[in-house]
Amino acid sequence: MLAGLLLPPMMQAAAAAFVARSGDATVTVDTATFGYSIALRGAEILTDGSVAMQCNGARFDAADGSLVGGPVTLATGTDAALGAFRCVTRTWTFRGGRSQENFMELITEVREYSRADGA
Repeated sequence: MLAGLLLPPMMQAAAAAFVARSGDATVTVDTATFGYSIALRGAEILTDGSVAMQCNGARFDAADGSLVGGPVTLATGTDAALGAFRCVTRTWTFRGGRSQENFMELITEVREYSRADGA
């Protein structure tokens, strides 16, 4: 599940990939690049996913270096409505604003929620 909530203090990522599964779906995030892929029933339906965004008519993309990634972190936490989760997060910076002189920040995060019923 994707979410954009603030997290408690995090630890540095040590694994090569963060893998989250739910039913037939699997999301894999490369902890070095934050590139991601999605598989459904074992068949990859999205490969080589990259982080990109639009701001003030300009496109910023991790693939071309206009989004600059910070460290990738792994954490666990609890959401008041959805319960316990583990996540992988990366903060990105880019030049934004009307003058393109201000550094802006984007936070991307993939969460896997635990369910009490084990589903």
